[in-house]
Amino acid sequence: MSRNDVFVFPSLFEGFGLVLLEAMAQGLPVITTANTAGPDLLTEGESGFIVPIRSAQAIAEKLDLLSRDSSLLCAMKTVARETALRHTWAQYRTRLAQAVLAEMHGNAEHR
Repeated sequence: MSRNDVFVFPSLFEGFGLVLLEAMAQGLPVITTANTAGPDLLTEGESGFIVPIRSAQAIAEKLDLLSRDSSLLCAMKTVARETALRHTWAQYRTRLAQAVLAEMHGNAEHR
C-alpha cells in the first residue's frame, strides 16, 4: 500500500472493513462506497470520498481530481493518517467497554 497514493474500495457490501484503516494508516486517502465503514471513518473531501456503488465514473472523477491537485492529495494523506491514529485497538476496547457498561446500566434501570 505504501507505494500508492490512493486506496479505492468500491465494495457493494462490507462489514467494518479493517482494510480502510490499514490504508489510512499508510497515509492513503480512501475512495469507497457508503456500503462500507467509510461513512463512519472518513470526512468527505478531507480524508477520502464516498462514491455511489457501481459508479466507475464517480471513482474516475475522484482519481482525476487527486491526480490534478497535488496539494489536495497531500492534505488528504495527512488527514487520513491522523484519522487512522485515532482508531487504535486500545481506543476500540475502551469504547466497547463503555458501550457495554452503558447498556448494562440502562437495562438495570428498566427492571
